[in-house]
Amino acid sequence: MKTSTPIALLFSLSLATLALAQSSDLQTWTDTKGKVIQAKFIKLQGDSVTLDVNGREFVFPIGKLSPESVALAKKLAGVADAPPVKGDVKANDPVSWLGKTFEQCEAVLGKPEKVEEPDGQWRSFARYYKSSVPGISRIKLERLPEGSMSGPVPTTVNSVICYFPKGTLKTMGEVFAKLGLAKDGAKISTGYSSLDAAKAAAKARGPKEPNESWDDPLPTEPGISQSVSGIKGNLVAYWTSAESSKTRSPRFQHPDEDALKISEDPNIKFGTAKPAPPLAINDSPELRKNGAFGFPQASAKVLRDEKEFRLSVWSNAEWLYVQAVIWADGEAANLPKTGDFSTLFLDLDADRKDTPGLDRFYRLETAADGASTKPGLSYRVLADKPSSDQKDDSQGRGDVRFEPAADGKKVRVDSYLIPLAELGRKPGDSIRLILIGWSSKPYFFFNSAALREMNGRMTSSLPRHDLWHDFTLGEQTGTIDPALVPDGRQK
Repeated sequence: MKTSTPIALLFSLSLATLALAQSSDLQTWTDTKGKVIQAKFIKLQGDSVTLDVNGREFVFPIGKLSPESVALAKKLAGVADAPPVKGDVKANDPVSWLGKTFEQCEAVLGKPEKVEEPDGQWRSFARYYKSSVPGISRIKLERLPEGSMSGPVPTTVNSVICYFPKGTLKTMGEVFAKLGLAKDGAKISTGYSSLDAAKAAAKARGPKEPNESWDDPLPTEPGISQSVSGIKGNLVAYWTSAESSKTRSPRFQHPDEDALKISEDPNIKFGTAKPAPPLAINDSPELRKNGAFGFPQASAKVLRDEKEFRLSVWSNAEWLYVQAVIWADGEAANLPKTGDFSTLFLDLDADRKDTPGLDRFYRLETAADGASTKPGLSYRVLADKPSSDQKDDSQGRGDVRFEPAADGKKVRVDSYLIPLAELGRKPGDSIRLILIGWSSKPYFFFNSAALREMNGRMTSSLPRHDLWHDFTLGEQTGTIDPALVPDGRQK
């Protein structure tokens, strides 16, 4: 039997508990904190290594193993060592860390202070380090997990984030000088998290054009960021101020630091990439015909029907019921999962723009260990000022669940049941809506506009307003039994 067990728990067990009869096929394995077990190697697949401990198979994220144990796993699996390093890894040159392994970077950065892995709470492998570069408070290195891009995923760093004490750097020119980045051929552009943020910025600056020169002040207002493209040909950088980070999910905030993220530009490096490997589709004739949890599929309006998922909506005089069936999510071996989510955005006056105090979004999320998330149904009403506060007092119901499919597999079903009274709407009113979501394993995004990246996978970006779906409330007849709809808040 294969078990997916947190590596910290397994390595924290006493060696006496994990003691095995001495055998030539046992190896010594060490995690990044120096704890040791004796186990038999089974296989290395993607970002995980499977070990036999006392007759039970455990799957370990390879990022939690020591460099020596990683090397041992690759040797036993017959995997070739990483290709020779191109160029030196320099302690004061963040660009030199791109395309290198964590271990190669640690030759100059030292051991990480914190390690994250894509277990549902995080979407990439990441390590944090103390900085030896004056003026940089800390450093974060990221690499992509398996399945997040077309073809084989490189086991090297693809993003570097440098954090600076809040307000110490005033212009993008100062930032580039601090990091030794060349400005030749690079171009600055300003971005906004919402239409409201853009309007607020325009009002504050008056007729002046956006600050997009090397000597203009960096934006510090919430919801405003700057990007620089064309660095050394294929690199792009993103600037996020301490204030602007407060509008993000709490686990991604850095309220006392400004940050610059340097990455390889996927539009340049992967522009001719082969299509991504197809996702496995788990079929269920019952779900295709009848939906789940009392959803009236036969009379519902299907807004999107793709190979990966289907989005349907139904409404009577009392309820709005939205259900997404994600056919590509739900392999039995991946369950239980944490951190999966979807978000239902509602343009309640159908005006194709954000309306503070009226428009809102609802969110379904499975709990992730250590994450500051609200499992089950939560929502937020758009406000004049950006906010990350989610409320969990909806009178509706909803959850992410996995229903039986063919061959012992499962299919993910996200259900949103929302009272029209809570929305301040009535039958006959027109609304517009869109849904986006994420699966932690297999790793992929989905959106009901079916926007796709160049590799064929759906994008995580929120589609623009003109791509949202039109829907008229109360067009269907019949009744709904709310008790049939799961409520994740009651788990």
